[in-house]
Amino acid sequence: MCPCCTKVAGTKKCDQVWVVATDETTQLQRLMARNHLQREEAQARINAQLPLSQKCQAATVVINNQGDQVALQKQVTELMRQVTEAMA
Repeated sequence: MCPCCTKVAGTKKCDQVWVVATDETTQLQRLMARNHLQREEAQARINAQLPLSQKCQAATVVINNQGDQVALQKQVTELMRQVTEAMA
C-alpha cells in the first residue's frame, strides 16, 4: 500500500487503495499521543494532508478505525483473507 497514492493519481497504478479512517477527534488525539505533539502541531499536520473525505472517495476499501487495535486487526485480517481468496 502507498500512503500517498491518493495524492498523485497513484490510484491508477494500484489494484486497490485501502484507507484507514477514523473521526477527526480520534485522529487528532491519537496523533498527539503517538508523536507527543501539542494540539496546534497535530492539527497543522492533519491540515497539511489531503482531506480524509477525498482519501475515502478515492479508496477501494475504507477501513473503520473507530475501535481498538484488536478490532482493526480483525478487519484487516478479514480483508486480506478476501483478497488472497480472490487471487487464488
